[in-house]
Amino acid sequence: MTSERKNIKIKTLTPVHIGSGEVLQENFDYIRQEIDGDNFLSVINHKKVAENLLAKKISIDKWTACLQRGDNVKYFLEQFFSEGDDSFLDRYIYLEEIPSKIPKQLREHIHDGLGRPYIPGSSIKGAIRTVILSSMLRKGQKNNNKPDDLLKTKKKDKYGNLLDYNLMQTLQISDACFEQESMDAINMINLNIRENNSYQDEKASQFVEAITTEEESSLSMKIADTTMCPVKSIKELFALINNHTKRIIQNDIDFWYDYIADDDIVGKYIDVVNEIKEKVNKVEDNSCILRVGHANGWKFMTGDWAMGMMTVTEWNDIVRKARPGNDKKYTDYPFPKSRRINKQGKEVQLLGFVKLTIEE
Repeated sequence: MTSERKNIKIKTLTPVHIGSGEVLQENFDYIRQEIDGDNFLSVINHKKVAENLLAKKISIDKWTACLQRGDNVKYFLEQFFSEGDDSFLDRYIYLEEIPSKIPKQLREHIHDGLGRPYIPGSSIKGAIRTVILSSMLRKGQKNNNKPDDLLKTKKKDKYGNLLDYNLMQTLQISDACFEQESMDAINMINLNIRENNSYQDEKASQFVEAITTEEESSLSMKIADTTMCPVKSIKELFALINNHTKRIIQNDIDFWYDYIADDDIVGKYIDVVNEIKEKVNKVEDNSCILRVGHANGWKFMTGDWAMGMMTVTEWNDIVRKARPGNDKKYTDYPFPKSRRINKQGKEVQLLGFVKLTIEE
């Protein structure tokens, strides 16, 4: 059995959000503050608030009543805590721009036990699993059951017993931790094909806490058994990832060109996607560009292998299941018809693109 282990530098090319599973509410979990001319979403630590109030012999009932009303939380905190005292806060999240329609919720990024934001190795591995499986399917490899069964096999244990084995088990990836100061609050909206004059859809706008662009960290990547892994080296894996990313990006560019005359925001979206495409085209052979985390969209989550490889009946069945109860309403629309984006002023941002580089 042969193995390969490499230290990998990870750099965010666009903001990255990996959810903790918590959705924070304004005037309950966080407040908006302006500090020295900058805007922040300040996350409240309710335990610290209670401890401070008890130390000052102030009834906790006043605080809970304030939370129930939800309309004067900021005033309450300013009233009972002196200016500059942030002992009741967990952290500040920088808000680059206040949108015209201000969301009332924040999707929290995952943090470790020391309070550091991080990109889990499991998130990176999940994205790579999609790359590998999509590549296998596009090469014509099939399974009579489910596509995921292509990654399953049998392996003998040390006693000679045949056990179920997932080929992805041989790929091991550690977490990548970042500094708390690397976080921003980003307003996400939809780029959505619809009948009215604008594809800029703010109905489902939401703040997300994200690691900002150009942040760097490191992780380790190991192929524990190159004889069992679908790829035989990390460089081979990186080449596969780059081809996958280029293919999906080009498909998306081709798709949106049909709508470029309909709305200015479509042109801005295509410009940003083209910029990422150029970065993938110029990447070195010891590097790759992968998309991970929130707002990846259907194509990156699934590997975009099904379109063109299925019969019309099979594809329509997938679309119906992806649009439960709405398949007739959206019959005349393509699938998928929306993308999750961040728009600041005239600029558009996508989430989730990272560059991985082998550290020799």
